[in-house]
Amino acid sequence: MNCSAPRYIPDLVRAIRSATQKPIVVYPNSGEVYDAARRDWRGSGSGATFAEQAREWYACGARIIGGCCRTTPDHIRALAAWARALPPSSSSASEAK
Repeated sequence: MNCSAPRYIPDLVRAIRSATQKPIVVYPNSGEVYDAARRDWRGSGSGATFAEQAREWYACGARIIGGCCRTTPDHIRALAAWARALPPSSSSASEAK
């Protein structure tokens, strides 16, 4: 999944997981919404929040997680820190093949 709002990712991953056991890749956007009247972006989009959301995506079955529009190096750093803390698992190793 590419450039979907983070709030939709859990349901989308669960739907895909029910149809396949292949690795699921998600690259959500930051979750911010463009306000055309104000001509700016609204909403939170912190790296820490993004990494917290990634925990749920992973629990739902996503195995490759990145970021798309409006994600920043802070988002990716927080995501990388979270991923480095994951314990190694035999299922992750077999998915990487």
